[in-house]
Amino acid sequence: PGGMQFIVEAYNMSNGSNYANPIYNTIRLILDGNSPLVLSSTPVDGAELHKGPPSPGGQAVSIVIQDSVDPPSQVNLNYWLGCTSRHEFCSDTNFDGMPDEIEYRTKVLTTPDTQAGGINIFEGLIDDSMLIHGEKVAFYVDGQDGQGNAVAMGGAPVCPDPAGDCDWSNSLANYDIREEFEPLLVIDNSTIVGHDDYSPLHPGIPYNLLLQLSDANGWHDIAGLQLALAGDFDDDATSIWMDFSIGEGGNPTMNVQSGGSGIAVSNLYSAVATDPENDTLLMVNMRFQLTWEFPEKWDTDGVERFIPKLEVWDRSCSDIEDVPCHSKADGLGNDWWSLDNDLRFDNQQGHITAIELRNGQNHYIDGEEESLIGAGQVLRFSGRVMFSEDSTPAPTGAFNVVIGDYENSWLTRPQEGGYFSLDFIVPSVKSGHLDLYASMSDLPGLATDMSNPSPRLRLAVDSDSPSIESVKLATVVSGGSAPLNQASALTITLEAIDDNGFNLNNPAIFHYVLKAGASEVSRGSISLDDYLILDDTMLWLGEVDLTDAGATRVLSTYTLEAWVTGGDAAGNPFIATGNTELTPLGIWGFVWNGPQIDLRDDNSSIYWDDPSPYIGQTVTLNIKGKSLNGVPGELRFILEENLGGTWVGVGESGVAVESILPFHATIDYHVEEGVGSGIDDSTRSFRLRMLDGDIELDRITLTPLLITEEVDRDWSAVSSQVSSSKMAVVLYLLMLMAASYGVWMMVLYRQVITEDEDEILDQTEEVAADMAGKDTPALPPGFTPGVTVIAPPAPMTGLPAPAAPSTQLPPPAPPSSLMPEGAVATAAMTATSPLAPAVHTAPPIPESGLPRGWDEEQWKHYGQKWLDTRADS
Repeated sequence: PGGMQFIVEAYNMSNGSNYANPIYNTIRLILDGNSPLVLSSTPVDGAELHKGPPSPGGQAVSIVIQDSVDPPSQVNLNYWLGCTSRHEFCSDTNFDGMPDEIEYRTKVLTTPDTQAGGINIFEGLIDDSMLIHGEKVAFYVDGQDGQGNAVAMGGAPVCPDPAGDCDWSNSLANYDIREEFEPLLVIDNSTIVGHDDYSPLHPGIPYNLLLQLSDANGWHDIAGLQLALAGDFDDDATSIWMDFSIGEGGNPTMNVQSGGSGIAVSNLYSAVATDPENDTLLMVNMRFQLTWEFPEKWDTDGVERFIPKLEVWDRSCSDIEDVPCHSKADGLGNDWWSLDNDLRFDNQQGHITAIELRNGQNHYIDGEEESLIGAGQVLRFSGRVMFSEDSTPAPTGAFNVVIGDYENSWLTRPQEGGYFSLDFIVPSVKSGHLDLYASMSDLPGLATDMSNPSPRLRLAVDSDSPSIESVKLATVVSGGSAPLNQASALTITLEAIDDNGFNLNNPAIFHYVLKAGASEVSRGSISLDDYLILDDTMLWLGEVDLTDAGATRVLSTYTLEAWVTGGDAAGNPFIATGNTELTPLGIWGFVWNGPQIDLRDDNSSIYWDDPSPYIGQTVTLNIKGKSLNGVPGELRFILEENLGGTWVGVGESGVAVESILPFHATIDYHVEEGVGSGIDDSTRSFRLRMLDGDIELDRITLTPLLITEEVDRDWSAVSSQVSSSKMAVVLYLLMLMAASYGVWMMVLYRQVITEDEDEILDQTEEVAADMAGKDTPALPPGFTPGVTVIAPPAPMTGLPAPAAPSTQLPPPAPPSSLMPEGAVATAAMTATSPLAPAVHTAPPIPESGLPRGWDEEQWKHYGQKWLDTRADS
């Protein structure tokens, strides 16, 4: 393999010889067309190796090359040491951590070890003694055989081109320098979850050991760990072992084992994981719990405590012996513990209860006091069991909780959180007393009941039911007739007797069925919340509305059947014999005892004050009548309108009916648009209901209202007429303008005729001269003519307060053109001469004398005005 060999011979020579001069006449040819092939190298790619000794020693390197035809006699080993300037042989001269082609060193490997099959093994040394943990070495080989064929598959530089991409897989092999470090326990991040420092550990309670382990060689170098709870690594009974390995996908796995039957471990609920950001860390979560067989010697009642210890070891650093390279031990200083396997009841106030399911009453009372309960009632006894030294709840189902006495007992098992709940029926006892104690049984291992004192339940048992003496409806006993007019507020009185009394917060319930013959009309229940206590007798009081607020009409032919439920203070119910729906406690009929009114009688009159109103108008319904049986009472009338087939109340009125005198009631109805029941909203249908309280006595259909159009009046009528007769209005305006023009021309004509008469009629100067010779007295103090407010006179009592000042002006004089000539002159003189002389007649002086500050002359001129002003005010 690897080449071909040819021999050239001479035939049919003249001398008959087959070989002539073998040196010159026979030629041997060799053809070698294959390159030497690198099969493997040591160290292998990705290996972790301890660094070799310094030169002349070093890391042993071997290269296996196959070439059976003229193999190479030497090859070049190119290697790169991944350190910077720490040593003169460090190769990373540009400090980028990547092997560039120019950074490789070359060593020639010669004299291979030739083996069968064309195998040639070259060996040499690489001085990597200056490297530290984690630094890399990369190498590749090149060369050629005797025929010039280059070595194949010998690798290449990681970074063949400084400007190109780098690829570590280009190397023939890369290996890392490894230094052995001891594993570490990160105690600050390690503890026993579920346990507090200086608290006891309990059997049956699961705990989780959380650990954080570290190894600078990587988490996969951690081999195992031992937890010695009692601090003694040689005590298997208190120890747990964990073995770590690499599982599928390169993830860590863990196997947990305990050293004895006193400790139970769970591989299912235990887990191990790595830190994604730090491959030197290992996170451990180990689930364990103590069993009831854990040695009792560790139960010191808290007098002495123990510290758990941990020992972790790594894998062997020798290829010969499988022993840990390093180990490290430490203690969990925050988890001092002792054993506590004794139990007790939680006796804190309110933590143990005995609840009666009937009403929720708690019958568990501390001390010697008894609690009253009825025989046959269901009682739920509940509480909690804990370990004796702290508040850790007891494990689920580990033992029995029993409550009872010498004759009776009931048991259950604690559930999650140590809670237990037990339901039992209170038995009937002759003595009337039950004294029950709670305890624990079937305790596991060496556990004991440390309760002090044990829970005690004392009950006074009432075995007798209360008796019903009577039940009355509106003071009427069963078999009588109840007043129909009180059907909306019938009083109920239930008389009952019991030796132990009744619970006022749990009143009796009155159940009833209203029937019309055999048919049921309505049914309901009423709580008799009011009561009256008379010695040993309890009167339960209540009120029932059989009309359901007017929704149900009660007739005199109806009957009422009733029964009651409830019980005494102990919870014993009323006796059911003759007190059920099928055998009611009481049956009543009904009788009417109110005023009798017949809306259709001749004495009754119902009518609208306007039977044909218009939209927006308010009309009144008049209702007149009288009591036919002479019984007075209070009645209500409800007016209802038919709106789309539904009767809706639109008005109501109440009236007091006298025994003899007639009554008159009215109901107003406002006509609105769009709610009628007739065609074009022209008809409104009504009915009238008569009620006594909520009892309907009668109903009658009324005459419908016929809706008409509203008749226009005043300005509305004028506006309507104008809109309908526009031509007539135009003619009227033209006539009015013509008449105005004629009047204006007449006025002008009169002015032209009377221009010469103005001098004769104007007598202003004569009047002024005449008035100049007359004196008018000064106004009295506080008096102003024409103003109604005056100063009060001399002290006078009993007079009304003065009125507000008058601001009225005298009416204007009519136009002179419309007055006779003499009248015009008089009017002109009056208008232009307001001070014209007048004859003053003094009024009589008041009996009280002249007003304060007045004299007779002033009274003569102004007295009448003063009197008029006083009269106006």
